[in-house]
Amino acid sequence: MCGYNQLGASKKMNYKGKIKSIRETFNGKLSSVTKFDESGNIIEIDSWSHMRNRAYRKYIKNYQDNNCITKYTHYDRENDIYQKGCFVTDKNDNVIYRLIKNKEGKKIIESEFIFKHNKIVQEKHLDKNIDYNYNNEKKLLSKISTDNNGNTIESIFWEYTEFGKVKSKKFYNAKNELFKYTIHEYNKNNKKIKKFNYAREMKFSPVPNEKSERAMRRFEEIEKNMVHFNQDAFGKNLDFKFHIDYFKSQTNYFYDSRGNLVTKVKLRYRPDFIETELTESLVRTFKYDEKNKLIYESEMIVRTDWDDFTEFDYTKDKSYQEKIKKFDSYGNLIYEKEGIIEKTFDIEYYSEKPAPNNGYNSLWQRVKSKFNL
Repeated sequence: MCGYNQLGASKKMNYKGKIKSIRETFNGKLSSVTKFDESGNIIEIDSWSHMRNRAYRKYIKNYQDNNCITKYTHYDRENDIYQKGCFVTDKNDNVIYRLIKNKEGKKIIESEFIFKHNKIVQEKHLDKNIDYNYNNEKKLLSKISTDNNGNTIESIFWEYTEFGKVKSKKFYNAKNELFKYTIHEYNKNNKKIKKFNYAREMKFSPVPNEKSERAMRRFEEIEKNMVHFNQDAFGKNLDFKFHIDYFKSQTNYFYDSRGNLVTKVKLRYRPDFIETELTESLVRTFKYDEKNKLIYESEMIVRTDWDDFTEFDYTKDKSYQEKIKKFDSYGNLIYEKEGIIEKTFDIEYYSEKPAPNNGYNSLWQRVKSKFNL
């Protein structure tokens, strides 16, 4: 069967019995109808979005040589065709081909994806190709994008710690010049504690006034104290500076004794602030119960004139704790409610549904089996 992916394919469903169709409602509104063949393969999906412009989508599926071929049409709220296309997935649910056309029928995307040992090794698009390389541990080492003439567009390289965690990530442009660099640091328990983002020199050009001139002077002072990188992919020295990214400078992670993430802080240099050092821009906190279940989280966004603070205390929110599930006699989910989200699943079977297991039926089945009744 096909698996869920960015194009709305449908996943292999672990249902019991031969299901013919499933009607799903979301908070009282019909959200999808899924149809199956007698082998359990999904052959058709109709889905409705009540919140987006693409109000209705239809998918038709066929199966050939371990591949799933899906053709789809997206409609807008006026029931006019918004987009058409198809995609193909392999036996591992990897998308190996994708085609998208606009409402005029013009091809806007056509891509082929090549996998080896269930790892993507190449992408072929209309305007570029992407090649992936891995080490012996199947960790991604590089991602190289080239145009149709073989010229490099962008290169990304990964480095790993001895424990297989990402140590650094370097981005190079078409001239093989480093333009972005990310570094990760970990604690003794192999948990990420810091992430640094560096970027090529930015052009800071505020509207000339007294305040902006002060900001520009502070900007230059900050820049002098920053780490600079000035070599390209081949070790050649460059004539521009490479400094910490002012707007995504650094992220710090803090954990409790049980290894749960309790605080995540994003820091950045703010040349428009008086401070000439790292400033908190986003702070998230988390709390857990004795079973390590998340029970509280908060988020504070630090702004120039005010702070935006939100919090969620799940121990006080009864609707969040309320989780209800109901199953039919096959054991398939037919009702689910969590907080304000309510879903129902109306299942139609190819064969008659068995009687509910109420104890008496179970005993009768054993008697019939024993005496061949």
